[in-house]
Amino acid sequence: MLKNYFAAALAVFALNFALGQTVFNPDSITIVRDKWGVPHIYANTDAEVAYGLAWANAEDNFVDMQKNFLQGVSRLGTVTGKEGAARDFLAYSLRVKEVVDKQYDTDITPKFKAYLEGYAAGINAYAKAHPKEVFYKKVFPVTAKQVLMGYVFTNSLISFVHSPIQKIIKGAYDDSKSPLGSNAFALNASKTADSVTYLACNPHQPFEGQMAFYEAHLCSNEGMNVLGALFPGGSSVFIGSNENLGWSHTFNGLDLVDTYKLKMHPTKKYYYEYDGQWKKLEVRTIWLKAKIKGIIFTVPKKVYWSVYGATFKSDWKPKKGKKGKKSKPTKEEKELHENQFYSVRLGANQNIKAAQQWYYMDKAQNYTEYRKACEDIGIVRFNFVYADRFDTIFYVSNGLIPKRAKGYNWNGLLPGNTSKTLWTEFYAFDSLPQIINPDCGYVFNTNNSEFFATDVDCNLDSMTYSRDMGFWYANNNRAHRLKDLLDEQPQYNFDEFKEIKFDQSLPSSGPFGQSLKPLFERIDTVKYPDLAAIKTKILGWNYSFKVDNKDAALLGIAIHDVFKRFDWGARQLEIPINLPDSVFADALRKSRDKLIKMFGTIDIPLGSYQRIIRGKVDLPVGGINDVLAAMYTDNLPDGREVGVGGDTYIQLVKFNKTGLPYIESLLPLGNSSRPDSPHYTDQMELYSKQQTKVMTLDKATVFKEAEKIYHPK
Repeated sequence: MLKNYFAAALAVFALNFALGQTVFNPDSITIVRDKWGVPHIYANTDAEVAYGLAWANAEDNFVDMQKNFLQGVSRLGTVTGKEGAARDFLAYSLRVKEVVDKQYDTDITPKFKAYLEGYAAGINAYAKAHPKEVFYKKVFPVTAKQVLMGYVFTNSLISFVHSPIQKIIKGAYDDSKSPLGSNAFALNASKTADSVTYLACNPHQPFEGQMAFYEAHLCSNEGMNVLGALFPGGSSVFIGSNENLGWSHTFNGLDLVDTYKLKMHPTKKYYYEYDGQWKKLEVRTIWLKAKIKGIIFTVPKKVYWSVYGATFKSDWKPKKGKKGKKSKPTKEEKELHENQFYSVRLGANQNIKAAQQWYYMDKAQNYTEYRKACEDIGIVRFNFVYADRFDTIFYVSNGLIPKRAKGYNWNGLLPGNTSKTLWTEFYAFDSLPQIINPDCGYVFNTNNSEFFATDVDCNLDSMTYSRDMGFWYANNNRAHRLKDLLDEQPQYNFDEFKEIKFDQSLPSSGPFGQSLKPLFERIDTVKYPDLAAIKTKILGWNYSFKVDNKDAALLGIAIHDVFKRFDWGARQLEIPINLPDSVFADALRKSRDKLIKMFGTIDIPLGSYQRIIRGKVDLPVGGINDVLAAMYTDNLPDGREVGVGGDTYIQLVKFNKTGLPYIESLLPLGNSSRPDSPHYTDQMELYSKQQTKVMTLDKATVFKEAEKIYHPK
């Protein structure tokens, strides 16, 4: 028996050697689970740590890991059907596989290739050990290149490439974008009571699914010791801190995608004009797979490519008449829609270095090394807020932004018949808006303007940057509120710093907040006598949406009703709200009636109406969209609201001048997505009470307090 075992092991080793694959010994990798289920992964090499991360993440959420991987290799449809097939079509159209194959050998360092191979080996080992959990066996074993394909695809999504494509295919181009949220801020020693640097990491993401955060600690004998958050299937930490430094990301509004209308030949199929000549579109047939009612169907689909990049045909169809028959298109409609092709161009499918950049950010030991990791701009967007124990704080609006020719409206539809609109270069990292060590001692971003990132005397001049770069110039309520709080005191201790992060009040200084009290005061109690008591109540409101506030539910429901009625988005919160008295009166009346029906009174804490729920745990939470501790909600069948996103992963760091940093963190639900895990809901009570858990980078402490120690096998 023993002889057969060694013979089999030797055969596997020989096969891997022949294929050029590294063989990993699970016994050399240790996973330590703490009381919150967070994996602390230890090994001699970075590549072995990557193996352990893949295994540990799969133990907690193999479902979303596979989904994120499958969409990169154009096989998500095998799991989620038509919706997944649509993403697969996008990955094919953007030539995700081709760009990875083309650039892998030249753009990925040997060190990171080894790391990716370790990560892929960890995924494959878990899949082999748990075959019943595998969705689509034909994509295994996973390769290092395929891991990168997932990053290229995700980079394309966060560039918002899907927004114009959806409009093109439907025959109605529109370049509108929906903003995402997040907060990050850092204080240097001049602004803190104990003269050390503080960092707050606080992205706003969904609580569950493919873009929900997972927490892990990675530690090797090759200089890696980082704790933070990543998405399921991420090969390294996206935001967090190591022994010397930390950083967080927030979404920025950069214009990263351009859309071109091609001038098609009137008779020659698939030919378009370019610089006075006719060029033929590259046309390929791809095969999409979609699982429908348990059966995987294979469907052919054409994908197109022009000199600008991925190209799409308008799929406009005449509207159906009253009897269900399609109306005859007019001459104008035919000219507008028939034989219409559009191309999209972006940097995300021209660069494969995102995962590599995060890896080297994880390993950076000082500002110089961190900055060097950023210079390739593999991560195509996000504001970065950085701090380190050497008293450096730094802000940059990062992005892979094209250098565009003057004289064109780059915010609109571009002519696709000239090389003048075909950009080929990007702005260097040094050219992006950035601030280091401002005199006031703080930097921040809450998805607001790049030119409102610190004290007014230290802010950047927007006039020195091209409008074609697509920066935001508006400031949301979170930005105004955070700036007000940071200016209240000359210095803050760590507890006060945490209070700022958990703040749930609208700023009275912001345009939206300033418009509310006049709106309340205009309620005519003679005209609306039934609202007299409500007017008195809301005039006494303190702008807070904390869980115990007894005015917030009434106002929150009313404001939500107004936004829904006018189809307003998050950007409406950045400007004054101006409504006819009758509209706001009607919204208040609906809010009052709803609360009385549900609770018998309007005088209820917000947390009675707004909840966070997972499994059998049902707890009160505060917040709304645009407060610092934000909350995004959906309706429950019983009329209450349930949190689905917003104030997501939290990491608060105090960098000591010597020794390891002090770290607290929090997830809204738990670190496992498996309902049978004790860590499925174990952070919810902390979240409800705005409390945190203490974390550490110290190996001795981790092992001493461990709940479970094992090897990934």
